[in-house]
Amino acid sequence: MLVSCHKEADYTIQIGETCSLCLFEDPSTDYVWEWENQDQSDVVMMYRDRIEAHLPPDTNGLTYLCTNFNFKGLRKGQALVKLAYAKEAPKELQRRLFFTIRVEK
Repeated sequence: MLVSCHKEADYTIQIGETCSLCLFEDPSTDYVWEWENQDQSDVVMMYRDRIEAHLPPDTNGLTYLCTNFNFKGLRKGQALVKLAYAKEAPKELQRRLFFTIRVEK
Protein backbone atom coordinates (compact mmCIF):
# COMPACT_ATOMS: atom_id res chain seq x y z
CA MET A 1 0.00 0.00 0.00
CA LEU A 2 1.22 3.48 -0.86
CA VAL A 3 0.53 6.42 1.46
CA SER A 4 1.33 9.95 0.31
CA CYS A 5 3.40 12.08 2.69
CA HIS A 6 3.25 15.85 2.95
CA LYS A 7 6.21 17.98 3.91
CA GLU A 8 6.96 18.87 7.55
CA ALA A 9 4.35 16.73 9.27
CA ASP A 10 4.18 13.45 11.16
CA TYR A 11 3.07 10.20 9.54
CA THR A 12 1.87 6.82 10.67
CA ILE A 13 2.25 3.76 8.45
CA GLN A 14 2.02 0.01 8.96
CA ILE A 15 4.89 -2.46 8.62
CA GLY A 16 5.29 -3.07 4.88
CA GLU A 17 3.52 0.16 3.84
CA THR A 18 5.31 2.88 1.91
CA CYS A 19 4.99 6.64 2.40
CA SER A 20 6.14 8.69 -0.62
CA LEU A 21 7.26 12.30 -0.73
CA CYS A 22 8.07 14.15 -3.97
CA LEU A 23 10.55 17.04 -3.70
CA PHE A 24 11.60 19.17 -6.67
CA GLU A 25 15.21 19.88 -7.62
CA ASP A 26 16.59 22.33 -10.18
CA PRO A 27 19.45 20.51 -11.95
CA SER A 28 21.04 23.80 -13.04
CA THR A 29 21.84 24.73 -9.41
CA ASP A 30 23.65 21.54 -8.28
CA TYR A 31 21.39 21.38 -5.20
CA VAL A 32 19.99 17.95 -4.35
CA TRP A 33 17.79 16.51 -1.58
CA GLU A 34 19.48 14.02 0.77
CA TRP A 35 18.34 12.11 3.85
CA GLU A 36 20.93 13.36 6.34
CA ASN A 37 20.36 10.90 9.18
CA GLN A 38 19.49 7.78 7.20
CA ASP A 39 22.08 5.70 9.06
CA GLN A 40 20.26 6.37 12.36
CA SER A 41 17.03 4.56 11.42
CA ASP A 42 16.24 0.87 11.45
CA VAL A 43 12.47 1.51 11.59
CA VAL A 44 12.08 2.59 7.95
CA MET A 45 14.14 2.10 4.82
CA MET A 46 14.22 4.59 1.98
CA TYR A 47 14.60 4.20 -1.73
CA ARG A 48 14.27 7.03 -4.19
CA ASP A 49 13.82 7.64 -7.84
CA ARG A 50 14.08 10.79 -9.89
CA ILE A 51 11.77 11.78 -12.71
CA GLU A 52 11.98 14.76 -15.03
CA ALA A 53 9.18 17.30 -14.61
CA HIS A 54 8.48 20.02 -17.17
CA LEU A 55 6.79 23.16 -15.99
CA PRO A 56 4.09 24.87 -18.08
CA PRO A 57 5.20 27.02 -21.06
CA ASP A 58 4.43 30.27 -19.21
CA THR A 59 7.38 29.47 -16.89
CA ASN A 60 9.85 29.55 -19.79
CA GLY A 61 9.77 25.77 -20.09
CA LEU A 62 12.02 25.15 -17.10
CA THR A 63 12.85 21.54 -16.38
CA TYR A 64 13.01 20.22 -12.84
CA LEU A 65 13.72 16.85 -11.34
CA CYS A 66 11.23 15.40 -8.92
CA THR A 67 12.89 13.15 -6.38
CA ASN A 68 10.48 10.63 -4.90
CA PHE A 69 11.55 9.59 -1.42
CA ASN A 70 9.80 6.31 -0.61
CA PHE A 71 9.89 5.32 3.07
CA LYS A 72 8.91 1.72 3.82
CA GLY A 73 8.00 0.58 7.33
CA LEU A 74 10.33 -2.22 8.48
CA ARG A 75 9.51 -2.67 12.16
CA LYS A 76 7.44 -1.06 14.90
CA GLY A 77 8.91 2.21 16.16
CA GLN A 78 9.49 5.83 15.24
CA ALA A 79 12.01 7.50 12.93
CA LEU A 80 12.96 11.17 12.78
CA VAL A 81 13.70 12.04 9.15
CA LYS A 82 15.98 15.00 8.39
CA LEU A 83 16.13 15.96 4.71
CA ALA A 84 18.53 18.62 3.46
CA TYR A 85 18.55 20.52 0.16
CA ALA A 86 22.22 21.32 -0.35
CA LYS A 87 25.17 21.45 -2.73
CA GLU A 88 27.84 18.81 -2.30
CA ALA A 89 30.98 20.86 -2.87
CA PRO A 90 31.42 23.27 -1.35
CA LYS A 91 28.78 22.15 1.16
CA GLU A 92 26.05 24.79 1.07
CA LEU A 93 22.71 24.20 2.76
CA GLN A 94 19.63 25.91 1.40
CA ARG A 95 16.76 24.20 3.23
CA ARG A 96 15.94 21.43 5.72
CA LEU A 97 12.77 19.41 6.33
CA PHE A 98 12.07 17.46 9.52
CA PHE A 99 9.27 14.96 10.14
CA THR A 100 8.66 11.71 11.97
CA ILE A 101 7.33 8.43 10.66
CA ARG A 102 5.73 6.09 13.18
CA VAL A 103 5.49 2.47 12.10
CA GLU A 104 2.77 0.32 13.64
CA LYS A 105 1.97 -3.38 13.32
